[in-house]
Amino acid sequence: MAGMTGYFTVFPLMFVITFVLIISVFIFNLRTQIRHRRDSEQSRQNELLDARADADRWISRLSNEILHITPADEQVKKLVGQASERHANALSQAGSASTVGQAKLARDVAVEGLYYMREARKHMGELEGPPLPELGS
Repeated sequence: MAGMTGYFTVFPLMFVITFVLIISVFIFNLRTQIRHRRDSEQSRQNELLDARADADRWISRLSNEILHITPADEQVKKLVGQASERHANALSQAGSASTVGQAKLARDVAVEGLYYMREARKHMGELEGPPLPELGS
């Protein structure tokens, strides 16, 4: 019977140690998951901000080109009108973009408007201007 008493005094101590270890592992795992989610969310936010900034850059360039052209004839007026429509559309899309894909779409719409402006300049006998990215890239 004396041997059993030692067992029962050690058992609660082992139970408490095991319980504390399990709780510690659980808390460590939970903190790691929370940190990972926070880092992931921050990364997504940074990607969205970068995509929006890229779209804004192309929209600004399109705006500048539209403001500084004087259409020479009806064909150029139509091309500038198409570019202006793309500008308005890109502004609207960029303003409401909540995903990277939406921001990239706004960028592509602005670049499409720049292609219309390039055609307008070529039609007027001017230089093409700086290079433009491929659409959808």
